[in-house]
Amino acid sequence: MSLVEIEFKGRRKGIYSNPQEFPLSIGDIVIVAADRGEDMGHVSLIESDMENWLEEDQPQEEIEPILRRANKDDILKQKDNRRLEKESRHIFREFVQKNELEMKLANSEYQFDNKKLTFYFTADGRVDFRELVKDLAQHFRTRIDLRQIGSRDESKRLGGIGICGLELCCCAWIREFQPITTNMVKEQHLLLNPQKNTGLCGRLRCCLRYEVEQYRDVNNLFPKLETKVKGPRGDGIVEKIDMCSQSCGICWRDGNRSSFSIDQMKTFSDWDLESTEPPSLITFKKDPSLQEEVTGNLVASAEPEKSAKKHPKTKRYSGSKKSKPKVNAKNTKTAKRPVTKPKQKQTSKLIEMVEIAPITKESPKKHKSAYSKPGKHRSSKNRHSPKK
Repeated sequence: MSLVEIEFKGRRKGIYSNPQEFPLSIGDIVIVAADRGEDMGHVSLIESDMENWLEEDQPQEEIEPILRRANKDDILKQKDNRRLEKESRHIFREFVQKNELEMKLANSEYQFDNKKLTFYFTADGRVDFRELVKDLAQHFRTRIDLRQIGSRDESKRLGGIGICGLELCCCAWIREFQPITTNMVKEQHLLLNPQKNTGLCGRLRCCLRYEVEQYRDVNNLFPKLETKVKGPRGDGIVEKIDMCSQSCGICWRDGNRSSFSIDQMKTFSDWDLESTEPPSLITFKKDPSLQEEVTGNLVASAEPEKSAKKHPKTKRYSGSKKSKPKVNAKNTKTAKRPVTKPKQKQTSKLIEMVEIAPITKESPKKHKSAYSKPGKHRSSKNRHSPKK
């Protein structure tokens, strides 16, 4: 008997039998036997070894069969059910406010034959929704099923795009959720940044579990982080462990950094993989990043020999401020510009230049009128007397 995986609304999947041997392909819409009725879904997987996916207590005889292929009338009826589901969400929220319950509706789903209506919700704790079920059953006149789900199941039903730019793993292929802890983040030497380590559900991302076994295998080959090291360079400390290159990075006291593979650790140090207790100090007999000269001095092979200091070449001034060479006043003779003193206020100059004359009492001078001629002055009598 062939088994087929059928996917329903909200990424809900189930395994069904094909006793009538319908020629099915992925994406075909079929009608299957459900709890006290019928339901509609599409074929998501056809495998021959799907018997291993079944639960141990579930025999093949209890698997629900595929009844028939869906026709046009069935597809139109399913579209009508989707319209009714949108209306049922508004009614559900009204009854939740009426009963003063702390619940968040995630999604609703009608069975194909409208004999059952399922509401999926999330809540912080247990909720007593017995009165709510009575109100919903009286309003919709059908079986009501309330299911409390977690935040991961909510993201799986609603779907979305992850931080990687692809569809969420829980929507694409994950069948069952497995626990993920912060120790997995530390074993992969990642920062405990909740913005990068959490997904749309607010929990740790599922992909943090994919490579944790490889990181554990590599971490067991090398000493733990912050282990003290002593060698030809001096004292140091284990800084990081690289899983991709399978090497151990050491930071020395002089600031230099070097990496060693597992073979180099066995050859040049006293690191023992079979030791049960982690060592407090690892001693290097020889550092492969150093080479011995004829004089016996150890010089880093990566760093070139320091040559004698040379005078920097002078560059011509091209007009920009960055390329303008600095001129030393001691070695060069240049024409000095006249030093100009800052301008003072005009009032101060006037005060310095004007000489104050002594104040003396003098007789007031007579005012010369514009009509009088020099040397001749008219008296007051003659001024008003008419001319003869």
